[in-house]
Amino acid sequence: MKKIIIKQDRLSRENLCNSFPNNTLHERLIKSNAIDYTENYFVEDLGHNYIRISPKDKTKLLR
Repeated sequence: MKKIIIKQDRLSRENLCNSFPNNTLHERLIKSNAIDYTENYFVEDLGHNYIRISPKDKTKLLR
């Protein structure tokens, strides 16, 4: 008689709360072509306690 094993592909609570368990944050930023803001930004004051942070060079990406 053959033994039949049924595998359920249910997601655990750990997989549901963290959908990127095998990748680090730095790896995900590199994959998404994120801009490197290290010494590459300027702050613009918009008034009424609002500011805008913009990159100086948009072609400088994380590596």
